[in-house]
Amino acid sequence: MSHEGGTLSSIDFRFTYTGHGWAHATISDGVTIYEMSPSYVPQDPLFALIAAVDRVLAYGGEAECTWQYEPPADRWTLKRDGDTLHIIISGVDDGFSHPNWPTERGALAFSATCNVWAFAARVRTAASRLLPADESYHEPTRVRETPEYRALCAHLDRHKRERGHTPTNDVRP
Repeated sequence: MSHEGGTLSSIDFRFTYTGHGWAHATISDGVTIYEMSPSYVPQDPLFALIAAVDRVLAYGGEAECTWQYEPPADRWTLKRDGDTLHIIISGVDDGFSHPNWPTERGALAFSATCNVWAFAARVRTAASRLLPADESYHEPTRVRETPEYRALCAHLDRHKRERGHTPTNDVRP
């Protein structure tokens, strides 16, 4: 995949659980902000995104996840080419009736091309900032206990070490 113009977007991603089965998230490329209010019933949307990011970091290529809005849904498609990541979010009005729709059939909601490591770091930061919930049936901080979250952290730490950014190199006298 080539990126015309050669300029990558500065990507921002934020995620919070609002309670009672819902979350709030935003993604921005510095120009466009896309706001989402996905349901975490039946599937946790942040976990699904972390798993997709882990797959593109581990294997390259493409990974997808779906966020439900009961009944609308968004399909996230992450396409990696080296250190470049193309993010496409497309939606349908009825995600329950079309749980496995092809990405191209949904309406484009957001698209950006960014550095894969910058996006992965934003997703990890969003997960690391989650606070415990008062709801006994859903504990959002558990996403940090999953193998996918640990793998995401390991990928990012390994990337930092390979780039020579170890904590001892960042300290200045």
